[in-house]
Amino acid sequence: MIVPALLAAAFAACLLDLAMGFRVWLATWYAPILIVAALLARSATRPAGRAGRATRLRHWWAPPVWRKPLSSCREMLAAWADPSDQVRGWIDLTGSPQPGKRVAGWPRHGATLYRDVWCRLTIESRRLRLGLRAVEERLELPGGRVRRRWRAHVVAIARDPYGRPPQLRAPAPGGAGRLQVVQARAHGHRLSLRLKTPRRGLAWPDLAEILRVAGASVPLA
Repeated sequence: MIVPALLAAAFAACLLDLAMGFRVWLATWYAPILIVAALLARSATRPAGRAGRATRLRHWWAPPVWRKPLSSCREMLAAWADPSDQVRGWIDLTGSPQPGKRVAGWPRHGATLYRDVWCRLTIESRRLRLGLRAVEERLELPGGRVRRRWRAHVVAIARDPYGRPPQLRAPAPGGAGRLQVVQARAHGHRLSLRLKTPRRGLAWPDLAEILRVAGASVPLA
């Protein structure tokens, strides 16, 4: 967003000179400086390498990559607004291609696999204990090709402060809104889910509906 802001400032400088009666002569001193700064910022922040050439024009107006996962976590945490609810965890927005996130035993045959646990949350309420771990797997293939997939592991444990907790039911595998249930296991009041999630998102309304159908007590999304 720096580049469009600088270009807009240069254009606004010319309009300001016209409005103040300077006949754009004053703008010739600082408008080129803003334009040069915009070009330098563009060259410094655009994606590098062959894989990034096709996205350089879109990079000018693309939102930051951290905005969507952060917004998704906020959407989920907003539902747990009761003062008695306890929320712990963290979110990692640094991205997957890092040496510390490389899976042991890789690279293999020229390919490298990264596993990024970008969100881990533990939520405890009076009627539910919920654990969530969201993972991005990034496979870098020879030739610059990249394959990604997003998964989440959810464990829900039903609680009841006044008696016996309810029995949870395992949902059938398949699509559920923006989520896809890959595997589900239920044992008593404990439910374990393996989900396919949207790109950099948790899709809390859909996850809440899955938990409700399984018999868990969750707040309204």
